[in-house]
Amino acid sequence: MCLNYGAFFAANPDHEKHNQTEYSLETCRNLVSQFDLDTSGSLDLNEFMEMWRFICHVQKTFRDFDVDDSASLSAFELKSALKSMGASLSRKIIAKLVRRYASASGEISFNDFISIAAKVASCLAACSEYKI
Repeated sequence: MCLNYGAFFAANPDHEKHNQTEYSLETCRNLVSQFDLDTSGSLDLNEFMEMWRFICHVQKTFRDFDVDDSASLSAFELKSALKSMGASLSRKIIAKLVRRYASASGEISFNDFISIAAKVASCLAACSEYKI
């Protein structure tokens, strides 16, 4: 059984609260890229289950750090959330992520947080493969 971008495009586990009914194509591509371990371009059942566990973990983290219950994260909340996931990033990196992903009001949506978390996790995994 294989699943591609379209197979989980509308699988947002918290769509009502976050006022969205689907993940963006960029988020889907980031997730498939991170979890497609055999580089087939699609996810087999095991890869999908790993991705789903990651999404659930990211969703819980988002809820835990959305302290004002705004369904979005501020830069401060983003930094704290990523740190809780094992990514202690500098203010400069957080500022770049906010510039790239935040809305005009400076808030990070749930969809964008998943994208950020996937990219950061992928970078950390790649760095851990190399001993300097």
